[in-house]
Amino acid sequence: MEVLMCALPLLWLASVAWSRHCESSRLQLLRISRRNGCTLELRRRALLQAASPGEFPQPREERVVMWRLAGVPVHVQRSVVGLPLQTDARIDSLTADEYDGRFSHWFRLDPDSKAP
Repeated sequence: MEVLMCALPLLWLASVAWSRHCESSRLQLLRISRRNGCTLELRRRALLQAASPGEFPQPREERVVMWRLAGVPVHVQRSVVGLPLQTDARIDSLTADEYDGRFSHWFRLDPDSKAP
């Protein structure tokens, strides 16, 4: 019984880490920095997405900051910004720096840059 009580939380943590890993593998890696076994990753994707069901899809860019400890994702933070409507035709060819200024400090390609 004690083994089961110890195994269940560990299995839950492993499933959460696995789902975060699978989700992050679908996003484009923009920046990575490593320090003392911790890794900070910045990832992105541009997509057409409706804000709520039944709405017309709008162009958006999503960026994700992920902290990993020994390769295991421990914290994920997201930021999504709306893009101009004319970008919907070329959503697959948008580059990361085109709308970088719309994101807050942690979600930028160069976090030390000043806002425009």
